[in-house]
Amino acid sequence: MPKQQAKKPGKAVETTIPQLPDRPTLRVSEVAAYYGVTERTVYLWIEHKHLKTVLTPAGQWRVTRKSFDECRFAKKVIAPHKKTPGFLGPGE
Repeated sequence: MPKQQAKKPGKAVETTIPQLPDRPTLRVSEVAAYYGVTERTVYLWIEHKHLKTVLTPAGQWRVTRKSFDECRFAKKVIAPHKKTPGFLGPGE
Protein backbone atom coordinates (compact mmCIF):
# COMPACT_ATOMS: atom_id res chain seq x y z
CA MET A 1 0.00 0.00 0.00
CA PRO A 2 1.27 3.47 -0.76
CA LYS A 3 2.09 5.62 2.23
CA GLN A 4 1.52 9.29 2.62
CA GLN A 5 3.17 11.74 4.98
CA ALA A 6 0.66 13.64 7.08
CA LYS A 7 1.87 17.09 8.13
CA LYS A 8 1.83 17.80 11.84
CA PRO A 9 3.79 20.49 13.57
CA GLY A 10 7.08 19.04 14.75
CA LYS A 11 6.25 15.44 13.79
CA ALA A 12 6.05 13.39 10.61
CA VAL A 13 3.22 10.88 10.79
CA GLU A 14 2.70 8.15 8.21
CA THR A 15 -0.84 7.31 7.18
CA THR A 16 -1.76 4.38 4.96
CA ILE A 17 -4.03 4.98 1.98
CA PRO A 18 -6.37 1.97 1.91
CA GLN A 19 -6.45 -0.17 -1.21
CA LEU A 20 -9.86 -1.44 -2.18
CA PRO A 21 -10.35 -5.00 -3.38
CA ASP A 22 -11.34 -5.50 -7.02
CA ARG A 23 -14.83 -6.90 -6.37
CA PRO A 24 -18.31 -5.90 -7.60
CA THR A 25 -19.38 -5.12 -4.02
CA LEU A 26 -17.59 -3.64 -1.00
CA ARG A 27 -18.11 -4.02 2.74
CA VAL A 28 -19.32 -0.98 4.66
CA SER A 29 -16.11 -1.15 6.72
CA GLU A 30 -13.98 -0.98 3.52
CA VAL A 31 -15.84 2.09 2.29
CA ALA A 32 -15.52 3.74 5.73
CA ALA A 33 -11.76 3.06 5.86
CA TYR A 34 -11.28 4.42 2.33
CA TYR A 35 -13.04 7.71 3.11
CA GLY A 36 -11.68 7.95 6.66
CA VAL A 37 -15.15 8.06 8.22
CA THR A 38 -17.07 5.84 10.62
CA GLU A 39 -19.24 2.95 9.49
CA ARG A 40 -22.21 4.90 10.86
CA THR A 41 -21.46 7.68 8.36
CA VAL A 42 -21.47 5.17 5.50
CA TYR A 43 -24.82 3.79 6.71
CA LEU A 44 -26.17 7.37 6.68
CA TRP A 45 -24.94 7.80 3.10
CA ILE A 46 -26.77 4.57 2.24
CA GLU A 47 -29.92 5.76 4.03
CA HIS A 48 -29.82 9.07 2.14
CA LYS A 49 -29.33 7.23 -1.20
CA HIS A 50 -25.78 8.47 -1.85
CA LEU A 51 -24.64 4.84 -2.16
CA LYS A 52 -26.51 1.86 -3.56
CA THR A 53 -26.35 -1.47 -1.78
CA VAL A 54 -27.29 -5.11 -2.14
CA LEU A 55 -28.22 -7.48 0.64
CA THR A 56 -26.22 -10.71 0.85
CA PRO A 57 -27.93 -14.03 1.62
CA ALA A 58 -26.40 -13.74 5.10
CA GLY A 59 -28.22 -10.41 5.62
CA GLN A 60 -25.20 -8.11 5.30
CA TRP A 61 -25.21 -4.91 3.28
CA ARG A 62 -22.66 -4.48 0.49
CA VAL A 63 -22.04 -1.25 -1.40
CA THR A 64 -22.05 -1.73 -5.16
CA ARG A 65 -18.75 -0.88 -6.81
CA LYS A 66 -20.56 1.16 -9.47
CA SER A 67 -22.28 3.40 -6.90
CA PHE A 68 -18.98 3.72 -5.00
CA ASP A 69 -17.16 4.83 -8.16
CA GLU A 70 -19.92 7.34 -8.98
CA CYS A 71 -20.33 8.61 -5.41
CA ARG A 72 -20.39 12.37 -5.00
CA PHE A 73 -17.99 11.96 -2.06
CA ALA A 74 -15.39 10.28 -4.28
CA LYS A 75 -11.84 11.42 -3.67
CA LYS A 76 -10.75 13.48 -6.62
CA VAL A 77 -7.22 13.90 -7.89
CA ILE A 78 -6.47 17.59 -8.25
CA ALA A 79 -3.76 18.66 -10.66
CA PRO A 80 -1.11 20.93 -9.16
CA HIS A 81 -1.67 24.62 -9.81
CA LYS A 82 0.34 25.96 -12.73
CA LYS A 83 1.64 29.49 -12.55
CA THR A 84 0.51 31.78 -15.29
CA PRO A 85 3.50 33.57 -16.87
CA GLY A 86 3.53 37.21 -15.81
CA PHE A 87 1.02 36.67 -13.00
CA LEU A 88 2.15 37.50 -9.52
CA GLY A 89 0.18 35.65 -6.92
CA PRO A 90 -0.32 36.57 -3.26
CA GLY A 91 2.93 37.52 -1.57
CA GLU A 92 4.95 37.61 -4.79
